[in-house]
Amino acid sequence: MGAKASASADQSQMSPTTTDAFWSSIRHLDRLLSKADSAALRRHGITITQYIAMMGLLQSPGQSAAHMSRCLGVSPQAAHALVKRLEAQGYLHRVGDQHSDVVVLNRLTSLGQTTSAAADDALSRIEEERRDLIGTLEYTELLDLLAPAVHLTRVEGAPEQLDAQRRIEQIVRRRLGASVRHLAAGFASDITGELREIGLTAAQYFVLEQLRTDEPATMSRIIQDAGVPQQTGSTALEVLTRIGAVESFESENHLGLALRTLTAHGAELRTRGQALAAEVKDRIADAIGTSHISRAVVLLTVVRNALDTNTRAVGSA
Repeated sequence: MGAKASASADQSQMSPTTTDAFWSSIRHLDRLLSKADSAALRRHGITITQYIAMMGLLQSPGQSAAHMSRCLGVSPQAAHALVKRLEAQGYLHRVGDQHSDVVVLNRLTSLGQTTSAAADDALSRIEEERRDLIGTLEYTELLDLLAPAVHLTRVEGAPEQLDAQRRIEQIVRRRLGASVRHLAAGFASDITGELREIGLTAAQYFVLEQLRTDEPATMSRIIQDAGVPQQTGSTALEVLTRIGAVESFESENHLGLALRTLTAHGAELRTRGQALAAEVKDRIADAIGTSHISRAVVLLTVVRNALDTNTRAVGSA
């Protein structure tokens, strides 16, 4: 049995603070879990995105690039580039559609089938280790709490393709890494759509959330608190500084140390962003339920602390 959640859940009405804590926990945990999953998949020569695409083809052979684009939630150009990359690696081959002279279907090669199956086994072992580390009861409870919000996009297709989508959704719901990754990606995608109104990306908004007008902070601290990748956060800060939302200046106490604060323009953008983001946060979190969101925050914190402790222990061994 692993780490235990000793704190009791607050069963009161869901507050903005609780909802914000939920999404902050999801983003930070996604970084931890995806880092481990990516490392495991790299040993099989593929990325997380390639793995997801290959598992889709394993469950439902013979998909067009357009169908893959809709299932993955990426642009047709991104799906085409992904297909070309997998083809170059020898993981898939393209065949004609017997019902169309134009459509080309993608199928996994023998190497692709073997690689995707081996990669999936590797992620399954990682999930077993996480369950043992966290504790079976806590692991299962958290998955059950998140499951109502984990819905893969249903893409029209043949009956066997719809069955495959349902099977993949069940796989995602049974794995913490996949569930958290799905929620984080879905939230970022939905919030990006809303933030276009004020010209912000999701990463830029997450960075703005961590800045204050009267509390200077270093870039590393801002990015860490924002829960975004280092390069993504750095780029977001550069853009925000360029548009006058963030002010950068040298620390008086540490030579060469740059500090950042929020400008009045940045504060206005953050306020407008918060209003747009609130609807997205609440819409997805509502699927989990008012009476369960606080408990989910407690368990997400337990998981993050357990993983952090384990990472430090492994690093010092």
